[in-house]
Amino acid sequence: MDKKGLSVSINMVVIIILAIMTLVVAIGFITGFFAEMFPRIPQPPELIEEPTPSKPITFGLRAIERGKSAPISIGFYNDEESTVSSDVVPVITCLNLDSLSVSALGLEVPIGDRTTYKPVLSVPRDTPRGIYSCTVTISQTSSAFTLEVR
Repeated sequence: MDKKGLSVSINMVVIIILAIMTLVVAIGFITGFFAEMFPRIPQPPELIEEPTPSKPITFGLRAIERGKSAPISIGFYNDEESTVSSDVVPVITCLNLDSLSVSALGLEVPIGDRTTYKPVLSVPRDTPRGIYSCTVTISQTSSAFTLEVR
């Protein structure tokens, strides 16, 4: 038997085995490892109902855990006299909850159009558990809601 031919065959088998092992490891990383290493980014809850001219501000579920950040959904129907500019962000204030932090992006909303704001709320870990009365204001429109701190 030719030594050169045998050497090429052994090299080919080793390369195929390494390629298969690399493929198995790559699939394992993609499907399992990354899912565990990088937990899913929480998505805001769906709106319970769409905003309408008679109810221009609506909400998704409204709860947040102490010491964590959570996105919420705020539906807005622009029934004002002009377009709401992208500089306008939802302003949320709650009674007896001064430590509420709100991070939101503004959205341009033409007259008669609706959109969903997705602000991220957070409260410190030492915030007392409970249900708080809050108000959200978008441009000239306000609405009351409750926020549960767990």
